Amino acid sequence: MPVIAISRTLRFSFYLERTALIFLHVPCARKFAGDIMRMASATGDQALIKHIRRYCFQESKQPTKSDQWADPTLTRSKFEELRASFTAQGSGAAMGAAAGARGTPGLSAAEIDQKRAAAAAVAAKLNAVSRSGSAASTPMASPKVTKKKADKFGAAASAAATASALGSSAKPQTKEEVAAKAARAARFQADESTRARERAHAEALANTHRAEFERIHAQVHASGDDDPELDDATGNAPMVVGTSMVVERGYLRLTQAVDPANVRPLPVLEQSIALVARKWTTERDYRYMSDQLKSIRQDLMVQRIQNEFTARVYEMNARIALEMGDLGEFNQCQTQLRDLYSVGVSGCRTEFIAYRLLYFLYTKSRRDMKMLLATLTDAERANPYVVLALAIRTAVHTGNARAFFSLYARAQAGDLLMGSYLVKPMVDRERVKALWTLTKSHATVPMALVMSDLAMRSVREVREFVNGIVHQVCDANAIQPVPEDRRPYLVANEAAQLEGRRLRTMMEAWLLKFTTVDIKGQID
Repeated sequence: MPVIAISRTLRFSFYLERTALIFLHVPCARKFAGDIMRMASATGDQALIKHIRRYCFQESKQPTKSDQWADPTLTRSKFEELRASFTAQGSGAAMGAAAGARGTPGLSAAEIDQKRAAAAAVAAKLNAVSRSGSAASTPMASPKVTKKKADKFGAAASAAATASALGSSAKPQTKEEVAAKAARAARFQADESTRARERAHAEALANTHRAEFERIHAQVHASGDDDPELDDATGNAPMVVGTSMVVERGYLRLTQAVDPANVRPLPVLEQSIALVARKWTTERDYRYMSDQLKSIRQDLMVQRIQNEFTARVYEMNARIALEMGDLGEFNQCQTQLRDLYSVGVSGCRTEFIAYRLLYFLYTKSRRDMKMLLATLTDAERANPYVVLALAIRTAVHTGNARAFFSLYARAQAGDLLMGSYLVKPMVDRERVKALWTLTKSHATVPMALVMSDLAMRSVREVREFVNGIVHQVCDANAIQPVPEDRRPYLVANEAAQLEGRRLRTMMEAWLLKFTTVDIKGQID
């Protein structure tokens, strides 16, 4: 008998027999299960092995009083006789049912009835053995099984045998069913043909422009460093020339070798950036804008295009990120712009030097600040944007709050272009530092002095700022022990001065807790 036929026969036989095995659980039953296990291992039938382990090789338990009804008395010779009878009849029924389920031709109605009767007889014998047993001289212990569970397993065995036998008598398909199946196959084939034609058309269109794209890329090509949009596996991949004609495409991180069919060449990228710029002026959807610009930057990087267009894309992305307060995205763009400017690519160099000075000042990156200051030329130091950024840096490092807020007003007026978006995150920090200095030098600080040094216009503005700092420190447990009553630290509505000692403790706790900036430009 072929191996597959043996496996199917064993599986069907075991499904019918497992009801008896789980109730008897005697040495001869376990020996028979072991024989089945060895034959199943030889045929590689993992499902049968799983069921044998689950139902046959469990820990035996001594029967209790509630189990006495299920204790059959069965001699070894009687069990061997039942096993031989079951194997012969159950295997024949299983082979007949399996052949019928596969649609074996030439099976008569008499043979179907005969196999159905054989399966029913096997199920009846199993139920009889599992419930009553045969009269014998040596009693055998059974596992702890309730009568309800025994009835359930017996019914399941009968149902499985009947269903398997009836499976052989399945009706053939009607003409309507055959026609519907053929129609579905034809529609599927038509869809496949349509998709194949579309792929061929796109490939032909890309090949038409391939030579022109390669010529353009040869003119602007220059080797570049790795980019945050690229994984390590693809950052050093050979240069590719894209052939995609899709103008609008979302960003997708690369996880495999770059496919030129999914990369847009320079002429298509120029159309893409124009479309993105128009949508930004009308829709102002930053999530969409960021996704599109990342995709354009990725296509530029994998093709190693470093020219004025590349600088324009990064500058546009950096300005939009500044406006939306996304300092992490701004940092990625300004880092790439630094590399582009260093290889001679023209762009708004001095503007972004000023932005970089302010970003390092905000993140307190002293090492990067020193390196940038060491590379500035005299011409760059004389630029108005750089001059204003350096003046802000000096005011921060010297603790001159009045000079800082005066320069911040100039930045807001447009003297630093979009630099005010980088100075704004430092405003609260500088105000707390100035207030800490005032409370350290004065036991009580007049409101007029506070408004003058912190560039505030009203007593209400001062009160809201100070009370906000107190609540923020207490809510974050930045001071220990946390005061149960915050009222002594809060500024009253009619207050004309501030209590220096109490507020100084709150200012110190705030400066220690809320001034650390992570690598993405966010408060840690």
